Amino acid sequence: MTKTKGSRQHLVGPQLPPTCVQTDITQTVRFLDIQRRHEEFLKPSKNEIVDLAQVEYSPDGKFVAGVATICKELIGVPPTRLAIIELDSGRISTFGEVGTFDIRPKWSPDGKVISFLSQVDQCCQLHLVDLDTGKITKATALNGTIEHQYWSQDGKSILLTVAGRGADKSGCDGGVSLVHNKDDPTKSWIPIIETPVVEDSYRNAWVYDVSSFSTKQVSPHALNIWHAVWISRNAIAAICSDLPGEEHWYRANLREINIETQTTRVLFENENQIEGIRASPSGASVAFMTSIASDRQIVKGDLYIVDMASGKLTMADTNGVNVGCLEWASNDDIVAVGGRDDEEVVIHYNLLTGKTDELWKSHEHSVGGHYMPEITAIKKNDEIRCAFLTYGWFSPPTFVTVTGSQMSSIKTFSSPELCERIQRLGTCRNLKWKAPDGLEIYGYFLAPPTPGPHPTILIVHGGPVWQWRPRYVGSHGNSSILLDQLLLEEGFAIFKPNVRGSTGRGQEFSRHVYGDMGGKDTYDYLSGLDALVESGQADPKRLGVYGASYGGFMSSWLITQTDRFAAAVPVAPVTNWVSEQYTAHVGRFCKDFLNDDAHNPNGRFFTRSPIHYVRDVKTPALMVCGAQDKNTPPGQALEFHRALVAHGKTSVLLTYPEEGHGVRRMPAFFDFAARAVEWFKYYV
Repeated sequence: MTKTKGSRQHLVGPQLPPTCVQTDITQTVRFLDIQRRHEEFLKPSKNEIVDLAQVEYSPDGKFVAGVATICKELIGVPPTRLAIIELDSGRISTFGEVGTFDIRPKWSPDGKVISFLSQVDQCCQLHLVDLDTGKITKATALNGTIEHQYWSQDGKSILLTVAGRGADKSGCDGGVSLVHNKDDPTKSWIPIIETPVVEDSYRNAWVYDVSSFSTKQVSPHALNIWHAVWISRNAIAAICSDLPGEEHWYRANLREINIETQTTRVLFENENQIEGIRASPSGASVAFMTSIASDRQIVKGDLYIVDMASGKLTMADTNGVNVGCLEWASNDDIVAVGGRDDEEVVIHYNLLTGKTDELWKSHEHSVGGHYMPEITAIKKNDEIRCAFLTYGWFSPPTFVTVTGSQMSSIKTFSSPELCERIQRLGTCRNLKWKAPDGLEIYGYFLAPPTPGPHPTILIVHGGPVWQWRPRYVGSHGNSSILLDQLLLEEGFAIFKPNVRGSTGRGQEFSRHVYGDMGGKDTYDYLSGLDALVESGQADPKRLGVYGASYGGFMSSWLITQTDRFAAAVPVAPVTNWVSEQYTAHVGRFCKDFLNDDAHNPNGRFFTRSPIHYVRDVKTPALMVCGAQDKNTPPGQALEFHRALVAHGKTSVLLTYPEEGHGVRRMPAFFDFAARAVEWFKYYV
């Protein structure tokens, strides 16, 4: 690849930002300010709801269950509790204990019970709340963690997808071991043993009998179940792979499993990945999404429906919307959320007519959800109703319902004071520009209210098959969103491009990056910066780059290919594709997305590894990794840092001992955000 030239002379020398090399910064002005912001937003110990997620309509459509964020203390990840919203009044009731982690609530078919998952001894277990009495029943604990749960059509049992204690979390969930076993301190010398297949790393399907309180495994022992739903009393549909482990998800297929005979039949498979499986209320049809995907839990692509009686497979016409979330409103109606270019769209698809209509769409707002959108839907009186959280870059999270063309706001989760302060931070522009090969690219430019050209930070999203969508910069509990807020306050502009490979533009657009990471996508970023410079919005002498995961790879890669950046902060990067293939738990990703072999000395495993170009780097780099990361192991950041230092470059390495894929837990991400902002202030 030809190295491109920038227009500035960079600072390279022994001087470093004091905040970035000081071990304990908890008493610095920056750290204390970030902590204060989180106290203001999360309101620890005040028992106040600050966010809502994973919503689901009650069978009668009068209530919505969800999980409410209620912070107890500024430690770890903010906990969530089961909550119910009364739609007429907006009143919210919560259940369970303060400080618990409740997820994935589901209503019983008669609406009298809500089942949910709650963390017990590092694992999520099944709980049920009787809505008449408020009594919570804890089901018998299983040896593992429950990841999904669904009531049977007759309400007599609950289907559970259970991950063994030896399984790993996806990169979206932190890329760490699912359960951290507490070692006997007197035997700390005992080795950690790795074998080709670990028995307790399988994910299996279980059934909980509501009347007898008993559980039994219903999937074959030698089959890994990623996600399962009911079809009938004796059958389930599941996303399956023959072996456990994150890398085997990339070759998973959709199967029907007879739970009595333990026989299976394949319903769907192709070279793409499958996710978002949902069964219609009767179980007669199963819908799912399929797409080329870089990570489990962030698939956004084509919508398929399979008729279970005939096996007929239908690809829905979604009006060009790349679907990232779907729910059944009735046996014949699906509501889905997705992207179309730079627009977020909620659609309704009817199986009988094959027609799609659009219920809601916006260029400035998106449907809530941490990585992917979340929505609930129901059909009542021949009307489709849906409910979801929505927000914009400078608009607070608001829970809304949509019926026909009518949208109603139920609850806003932000104080008026915070909303006013965030609105003063700046504005957002939706951008379009042409890459050197003529491909049109979209992105967002968040700018402070001061006149340009602005010092600008390019922020690269993960994936690469993912996308930036509007997220409220006033939200807390997430290091990336916090960094947006801090940078804007310091007078930086933020450039968030959705380059080739991103979702929201269809399969062909996503496939542009397949086998070419670090290729044409490189020039999508650089041409976007060129467009911002030429229009007077970005200062060419004050540019920085930051990103995590694929964004960590790209922010490491870009500084080896151009000297235009004054500072870089790569987080959870890949810098050596060969060592990544053989140390990460997603080795299959490397082979697929480079479309090459790790043992080809002239191939992309070598030519697209930033480690081989460190001699060309002039940009000071703050390398960041989590010691527990299995997705992009910490050795990736360590290799690059030490290679930079060995070549006389400016680099500091931050390794967070309790973090995995990214910096996610308080107060670690207070520390990270403080250091990252100071790094950019010092060099940019």
